[in-house]
Amino acid sequence: MRQTNLVFIAAAVMLATGCRAPRSSAIETSGGRTVPMSDGRVVQDEGGAPLMMLGVFHFASSGDAFRSQVPFDVLTPARQREVEELVDRLAAFRPTHVAVEALPERQRRLDSLYAAYVAGTYTLGANEIFQLGFRVARRLGHSRVYAVDARMRSYTTYESLQASLAALAQTPMLTLADQPWGARYWRLFQRDDSLKATQPLRDHLAYLNSEPRLRASMGANLIGLFRAGNDTLPLGPDWVTQSFNRDLRIFRNLQRLAEQPGSRTLLIIGASHIPTLRMLAESSPDIHHHPVGPYLR
Repeated sequence: MRQTNLVFIAAAVMLATGCRAPRSSAIETSGGRTVPMSDGRVVQDEGGAPLMMLGVFHFASSGDAFRSQVPFDVLTPARQREVEELVDRLAAFRPTHVAVEALPERQRRLDSLYAAYVAGTYTLGANEIFQLGFRVARRLGHSRVYAVDARMRSYTTYESLQASLAALAQTPMLTLADQPWGARYWRLFQRDDSLKATQPLRDHLAYLNSEPRLRASMGANLIGLFRAGNDTLPLGPDWVTQSFNRDLRIFRNLQRLAEQPGSRTLLIIGASHIPTLRMLAESSPDIHHHPVGPYLR
């Protein structure tokens, strides 16, 4: 009884003094968007163009720094059944646009291949653009998939970076595995490489898009070469900036899709891009980020 009276008294004091309970929604970022209101408050808002992002490993060969050593054949009957199940789940998001990791200058080529696929004259290749992007788009009756990748812009060249390191008498750039923390990340990448061949596809993608794995992905940018240079010549940050520059350019392409009336975008892209893109999506006042996790469970 005494506790109830104390709660009642505290509530009465708050009402009398005009105090309000803090809005927890101002700091929650579970898939919504944090936006400023006209009265100066910052709150979570459910409006904005929906965007869901699926981080993937590359089903076929790519130019990534880590080269896969473990074969993955998405074209086997068992894997194709897993792909169909995943497509069913992604289509449930009901996207109006399916965006993929291809450069905009390849849009005409994508349009041609997609039209042939819809017409039944093109057999899908192993790339996730085809296996997931094309399938989801056709399932929903879309006229195309959208190329939203971007080229990165660098401050310097690799050769210039090496010369600057030599001038500072610092260790030249080594492979990631030669760095103390890098060796741990390299083992993580090797583990992921083997897991993709043994786990069901949906389970592996759920792992790649999990919070711990996404944080580890971002951390890989902050070791090794990132620490090169000194306080007046930040060689490492300038080198790593190119990756974030690319993600910013990709996000601008996603914003263009979001600006179309009624837009709901599904992005299928390499998982290493997701941490930065998610931060941008959750901070954008006109985009509502939908976590992909519930569609993978």
